[in-house]
Amino acid sequence: MPFHHLPNEIIILIAREVEDLPDLNALLRTNRHLITLLKEELIEAVFRTHNARRARKFLFNAAGRADKRTCENLICQRGILDLAHFYTGAVLNDAISDANITALRTLLGCPGVSVNELSFSGSSPLFYAVNRRNIQAVQALLQMPDLNINFHSMVYRSALGFAVAENYEDLVHLLLTDPRIDVNCRGYHGRSVLHTAASKGLESIVRALLSHMDIKVNTQTGSGDTPLHFAAAEGFSAVVRLLIADERVDVNRENIRRRSPLQEAAYRRQQNVMSILLSDERVSTRFGRRDRHSPYSTRSLPFHHPTLMEER
Repeated sequence: MPFHHLPNEIIILIAREVEDLPDLNALLRTNRHLITLLKEELIEAVFRTHNARRARKFLFNAAGRADKRTCENLICQRGILDLAHFYTGAVLNDAISDANITALRTLLGCPGVSVNELSFSGSSPLFYAVNRRNIQAVQALLQMPDLNINFHSMVYRSALGFAVAENYEDLVHLLLTDPRIDVNCRGYHGRSVLHTAASKGLESIVRALLSHMDIKVNTQTGSGDTPLHFAAAEGFSAVVRLLIADERVDVNRENIRRRSPLQEAAYRRQQNVMSILLSDERVSTRFGRRDRHSPYSTRSLPFHHPTLMEER
């Protein structure tokens, strides 16, 4: 008599005596009848042996098949999240790491799975997805109403801040479409995302940030620098043009060194940027300190501009 023709009770008793999980799994997969019959026995064997790696594999196999019912049973009834070993320390981060978007979407819909659970290193699932530039994962996470989209820590900047710093333009645009996003979130030394984009000369991202209704264009860092200070000092002409074209930008604001963006450009000898700034009638050329040894003196400027000569 073929094995699968035996009474179900006998098959189950035999399965319970199989100690090796791979052998039990191989038995289960011999035909559809045994899959249905021995599925619960395999689950019991995983928990009976406290096999953390098998538990993870079992959960992700179910999630990868979009078997939400089994996932909910494993999570809510069996407590598999406490048993399974997740390489990153968080179930959603592991799904993102595996690039298994089906598993991620299935798990996101299961009770007991937190969309904001941190990994061993303190990374949120959203930051992890942005870090791996996984657009599908970011889209799936953004659909969750309880997502903390602006989470950041002493170790990690916000997801938007990281996307801007890495020039992930597609992800920046995607994150900016979410109404929960804090477009003025601060990072290291009080820098906003606009500071970061301006300091790196990311013209397209600066344009996208300026178009956001909540952006604050004159935010100052701990040293008093505005995004315009950064762009002017680094010599990013295109970004300077974008910033001064925005009427909200204070073109004469000084930092704690008492330098305006024009003075920063002069100090760093950014001639092209100086020409752009001096073409704006709002830019003041009346410097606060006029002694000839000061970097703000017109004598120290890299070229003689007519407007500056008139001021002298």
